[in-house]
Order: sequence, then C-alpha cells, then structure tokens
Amino acid sequence: MSTPDVHVDPDRLRAIAEELSMFANDVNAELTVLNTELAKLGRSWQDDEYKKFRSAVQPLQRILELFREEIERSKPAMLADAEAIRAYQRLQTP
Repeated sequence: MSTPDVHVDPDRLRAIAEELSMFANDVNAELTVLNTELAKLGRSWQDDEYKKFRSAVQPLQRILELFREEIERSKPAMLADAEAIRAYQRLQTP
C-alpha cells in the first residue's frame, strides 16, 4: 500500500497562521479605536439617534470580535499542523 502524498507547504501554513494573527491584532486595535470614537460621538450626539446608531454597530463589532477570537483559537492548531507536516515530510525523504 502506498503512502499518501502531502500537498501542503508547512512553511506557508506557518506564515498564514502568523499573518492571520497579525490581522487579528489589527482588528482588535481597530475595535478599540472604534469604541473610543463611538464613546466620543455619544457624548456629543446625546439623543435617540445615537442609541439607534450604536445598536446597529454593536452586532458588527461582535462579529469582528468573534472572528478575531476564532483566528487566535485556530493559530496553535495551524502551527501544530505545520510541524506535523514537516515531521512527516522528513520521514518520507530518503
């Protein structure tokens, strides 16, 4: 029985994991800025329209936060997969 070929570049998988992590950090920083700016807007806007606007923005913020959290949860698995693939490739190299 033949051994299956691996068609994944472990270095690229590791790089993607790192790039996603940097993106997650950027999203986190932008969410912080957004919250700060929304708070400033709320102090100057002070009416029901602000509350409507804030209510419309909050679900989008939550989606971005969940996406960021998922990236951070996925990173260790991606890195472990990259290492496992690298180890497998070393075993297959004569």
